[in-house]
Order: sequence, then structure tokens, then C-alpha cells
Amino acid sequence: MKPLLYLMPVAITVACVASSPAQAIELKAKGFIKVGAVGANRAVNSFGQENLAAPTAARPQGDFTLLDKEVTSFQAAQTRLGMEAIVDPTTRGYVEFDFIDFTKASPTTQMVPRVRIAKIDYDFSETRRLTVGQDWDIFSPTNTSTYNYVGNNFQAGNSGFMRSQAILTDRHGDLEMRYALGMVGSNATATNADIEKSDLPTFAVAAAYGTGMNRVGVSAIGSRLKLADGSPRGYASRGVYGLSAFGEKSVGTGSIRAEVYTSQNLENTGSLTLSRGRAATSVRDVGGFLSGKFPLDEAWSLFGTAGLATVRNKGAVSNASTLTAGRRSFDATTLGITTNVAVKLGIDHKLSEKLSWFTELSRFNTVFKDFGNGHSYVVDAGLFLSI
Repeated sequence: MKPLLYLMPVAITVACVASSPAQAIELKAKGFIKVGAVGANRAVNSFGQENLAAPTAARPQGDFTLLDKEVTSFQAAQTRLGMEAIVDPTTRGYVEFDFIDFTKASPTTQMVPRVRIAKIDYDFSETRRLTVGQDWDIFSPTNTSTYNYVGNNFQAGNSGFMRSQAILTDRHGDLEMRYALGMVGSNATATNADIEKSDLPTFAVAAAYGTGMNRVGVSAIGSRLKLADGSPRGYASRGVYGLSAFGEKSVGTGSIRAEVYTSQNLENTGSLTLSRGRAATSVRDVGGFLSGKFPLDEAWSLFGTAGLATVRNKGAVSNASTLTAGRRSFDATTLGITTNVAVKLGIDHKLSEKLSWFTELSRFNTVFKDFGNGHSYVVDAGLFLSI
């Protein structure tokens, strides 16, 4: 990622400002503790793994022995803890982690922290901010109302996720403009791969008009990837893009959120779409969601989401049956999914200012290229403590 090297002096400069010993640093703890039981009438995928850690899709019908049996688990791994360090009115940093590992079905002491956000913010003025680090992508920035915080409606209409990037934010009254240069993905292996060998970062822009829970916006992201193949050159070059529109609206004491997107090969860069391209072909998809939360009184609230994602050129999708030898777990980046629909409905009740109990029912309808349909119901119930 040669162009991103030029961002290093900026990151180092901001980090030096944040580490100045001239005054005490104010620390603020943030996050939540989420604990409870999860059950399903048949097996589901959590980003490709057959477990209940963070359900995102159904398993295909007739896939494995016992897949059509009920499954239950107790989960605490979606618990999320963060620490904000405020150096002065212009400089702050934030680190956030949870305990999710999709390769661990029902862990206890085996849970380990997973870094979600690690960033530094520097305000040039009241209307201009520089953010450097790992943070939410500025593409498709809206989230749904759900207690499945990690699974969300990802791969079923909600596409934006985390990215290592540098973001410039400009505010002009009710108009907010954001521009970003970012890594074209993540690589948790020991050696460099396609993303490190690609010459271009991601280029993203987002515009939003409004304030608080009343705003509309659009966003776009693009890049070009080098994907290894068997040619004399050693790689194929594939274009990447995403376009989205989003909005939030207060309705009485409640709110609704919506988002639609279209993309090509965007899953290759870490976004949670279905458009996973290969050296031989590009994959394109569309998706979106509608979500809302509505208080019934001071203690009770209803919430729900309906979302879907579908591949436009379904013939280009890899077969799920060829992804892993046993197919017990599908590679999360090549799921073989052509369409995924997720519908959720839940209720919560405040027991105190910070503590609530919740119950959420989810229905997943998932179509695989070579397995046909899968459908599952999931119930998630437990306690939620805000920090």
C-alpha cells in the first residue's frame, strides 16, 4: 500500500500531539456488558462459521447431519469495552474492543479481546477534524436497531464495517462532508497478500445533510485490487466500487433508519456485502435495510429490522461446496451465498437507568449457489448493562 506510506507522517504528528505531557489526560470508559442465551431451530452461520456467536445467515438445507436439530448457547462475547483519552479540546484518542472469535462456538475463559476501534482525532477548528486509525468506514455509515451488535444485518443489507484509514471531516452548517483514504482490506496471516500488493488505497467520500436523528446522505468508495492468478504477470486487476444512500428520521419518541447500496468486489476490501470478486471475474450485488425503534412508555420499547442483499450476477459466485474440504465452516469471504434476507423483531425493558432485559427474534432466509435455500429462526434473550 505505497500511497498510504505518505500518511504516516500525519499519523505520527497527531500521535505526538496526543502524547504531550503538558497536562493531565482525562479518561472516559464507554461500552456495555451483554450476557444471555441464544437458541435456533436449526444451525446458522456467524460470518461463515456454524455457531451462535453472531448469527448472520442460515445454513443450507440438508448440508450436514444434525443441522436440522435445535441448538442453544450462552454468549457474553459481544460485550464491548472502550476507553476515550481526552488530551485537550482539540485532541483525543479512542480504543474499543470486544471478545468475539467466530471460531469459538460457546467460549468462557477462552475468550480474548478483539480490537474494534483504535483512532486519534485532531480538530483543526470547530468545523474540521482529522481522524487517523481503525474506525467505522465512512461508506454506508448507518446501523440497525438490534441487540445482535456484531452480526447486525451484515451480509443482509448493512454493508459498512471497520477500516484502517485517514478521514477528513468538514462541517458547513447542517452539511457534513467526509473524505477518506484507507487500506483495501485486512490480513491476519503472517505474510503479505493481495491487499498489501495492491497499489491503490480505497478512496471514499460521504455527504450528509441534517442533524442528530434527522439526516439524509450519500456515500461512495472505490479502488482497484490486484488478485493473484496463474498468469505470467501473476495477478489480475479488478475494479472495486460501492454507492449508497442512507437516512435517519425521528418519529415521535422513536426513530427509523434506512440504507440502500450497490457494489462490485467490495467484500474483498472488508465491507460486509456479498460481492466477493475473484481474479477470473467480478461480483456485483445490491442490498439495503429498514430499521426502527419505538418506545412504548418510559420502560418498554419495540425494535425491528428488515434487510436483504442479493448478487446481481449469480453465476459468478463461488460454489459453497468447493470452499472447504468438510464444509463445516464456510470461508467468511467466499460464502457461496447469492441472496440473504434477515428480518428481526424485539422488545426490551429498562430495569434501571443503565440495565435492561431484551428478547429478539430473527428469521434468516439464505440462498446458496449450489445448495439451494436455508432458513432458520434465532431467539436472543438476556441482560444489557450500559457503561
